[in-house]
Amino acid sequence: MVYSFATKGFLGSLNMNFVIFMFVGINSILFPQPRQWMNAHMASAHLATDVMLQFPFYGGIMGMMYVEGGLGSVIVSAIVSVASAQSLPVFVFLSACIVNIFIPSQGGQFTVQGPLIVGAVNGIEGANLFNCLNAFVYGDECTNLIQPLYMIPALAVVGMKLRDVWGFMAFICVFWVVVACLGLYFVPMIMG
Repeated sequence: MVYSFATKGFLGSLNMNFVIFMFVGINSILFPQPRQWMNAHMASAHLATDVMLQFPFYGGIMGMMYVEGGLGSVIVSAIVSVASAQSLPVFVFLSACIVNIFIPSQGGQFTVQGPLIVGAVNGIEGANLFNCLNAFVYGDECTNLIQPLYMIPALAVVGMKLRDVWGFMAFICVFWVVVACLGLYFVPMIMG
């Protein structure tokens, strides 16, 4: 960290990997035992501890998927390689569902998938960018139901655990996949 600050300056050093390294590194020095680290977070921010401890690791996963030819590129490229202009929004939706499981942040997910989606739309004659971007958002929102990080603080306030509501949310997620796939395929044909 000192070398990076000395050579690049404070602002020049700040990127996602560096911030994650600082977060994990400094906490590892302050709390040599993982249990001490978790207990300190629980004592100071018990409603947000789960999210605070997970997000640096999600950032690392995003980094692995973002690298040229990374996992995100492989998943999206494989799905859109078999798509037509009519079915591309369905495949974008399904790929967004899959990638969102690994990158729960919509902004981080779009950083990985956005250029690939735009490239696929440009590469398929008659594909509609607006429909594909909507499909991306629907896919991200859909799998947020089975990985609802936004609910963890609210559930903690009412004294519930995620397992208490996860079954209901998983059912809604499956229903959403069916309805969204049918809608993304047939509604553009009808609206013409």
